[in-house]
Amino acid sequence: MAAQSALATRSPRRWIRGVGPSLGAGALLVSSIALGAGLIAVAAGFGNAAPIVAVAIPLAPIVLILILRDPRMGPFLVFAAFPLGFAAVSIGMLDLQAVDAAILIVTLLVALRRLTDGKAPLGWARPLGWWLALVVWGVISFTSAADQGESIQQLGSLLTALVLACVVIAACQDLADVRRLLTWFAIVAVGIIIPALLNAGQLRAYYGASLVEGRLQGLFIEPNELGAFCSMGALVTAGLALGATTAWTRLFYGAAAGFLLTGLTMSLSRGAWIGTVAGMAFLFLSLRDARRVLLTLSIPVLIVATLLGAFGSASPQVEVVGERVRALIDTDQPYESRPEIWAEARRQIQEDPLTGEGPGNFGIASRRVASASLTVYAPHAHNLYLNFGAELGLPGLTFFVAFIVALSVAGKKAFQTTSSGRHRSDRALLAGLSAALVAAAVHAVFNVFLGNPIMDATTWSLVGVFLVVTRQLGTTENAAEGTGYR
Repeated sequence: MAAQSALATRSPRRWIRGVGPSLGAGALLVSSIALGAGLIAVAAGFGNAAPIVAVAIPLAPIVLILILRDPRMGPFLVFAAFPLGFAAVSIGMLDLQAVDAAILIVTLLVALRRLTDGKAPLGWARPLGWWLALVVWGVISFTSAADQGESIQQLGSLLTALVLACVVIAACQDLADVRRLLTWFAIVAVGIIIPALLNAGQLRAYYGASLVEGRLQGLFIEPNELGAFCSMGALVTAGLALGATTAWTRLFYGAAAGFLLTGLTMSLSRGAWIGTVAGMAFLFLSLRDARRVLLTLSIPVLIVATLLGAFGSASPQVEVVGERVRALIDTDQPYESRPEIWAEARRQIQEDPLTGEGPGNFGIASRRVASASLTVYAPHAHNLYLNFGAELGLPGLTFFVAFIVALSVAGKKAFQTTSSGRHRSDRALLAGLSAALVAAAVHAVFNVFLGNPIMDATTWSLVGVFLVVTRQLGTTENAAEGTGYR
């Protein structure tokens, strides 16, 4: 009886020891399935970008820890979000896009880490004061807005742009940090362009090539955005290539610039073409090496162009590109409505030159009955300068122009410190960034990309990097007092 009692006592324990591993494995399997299903459900909200999101979510905790340990990793995450395109997830009444979410997360983490180190939460540079004045005036102009929802969204974009520049300034401590970040940007940009080139469609031109179907677009909403992205990326990588110190890095940056220039060409964005020409002109005037490369490559380029002209007539792609180039000087095009849109922008400025129509309200105002000068509705002025004047009034336009002038002054001071030969690489880096911003400023005469998360993040990351470079290349006195960095 004692033996039977002992056996009865030990049997449940033996049973638990026997089935315990199976139960544990089953629980692990069920929890893994549930976690995977939840991950798929969340990722599905991002549409075509769902596979990338499904991979990114498990990596997120690692990335967050890396940023907390080293804030320099923050801008890398912003660029890494670019391949997600315009994927967004709805949080209540708010649609949060992937790039904006990355900027928000990076800002919070970088600010938290800097506060624990006893520093200001974000970086700053004196030229940004003019953009801050623009944002403040936008808040004042908010009272003029017919659609306050559009105004809030536009003001959010303007403020996010400023915050991103401050994050980059805080994260990049020296030129080595800048080069690493721009190298990552080049990798991401090429990763975006190559799939777009592989999926390029057949081009068809109408109305003297003022309207073209099949233009390269990639993950962007429309081809002009792709053109602007490629324009800035090509000029930045060209500057990196000209300043490279090894053959392998020169080859890498040169190849990246080549891919981006190909994407720029196939986007058929005339505004981006004009901006790129202006940026290249700046690059060639600033760098002796750029002029040497131009002379070296001019003969093969002319030969290739001649061959394309002689044997490429049967290629629709080459023919449409040629028609698009000719359309730059052809003002008699039935599909070109920019002159009418610009006339509408001038009318809006004259109607309310002080506070304008309110942030993001150009399209609302253009639909009014009083808008007799506009024959085609446009959501924006197809000119960033006129758009700021129409939406924020002449004070807003003044702040924007003053911001560009302040950047130019900071760049000029930095160039003056890099005239000697030992600064060749640094001067090339500054020239490439300056050329990209010149291209963006010229392209802004023809298009407006406000509120586009990828374009805003690209432009303002480069603005932040540019300000870091001018800080590093300036003298100690300029860095501390003349440009107002901290």
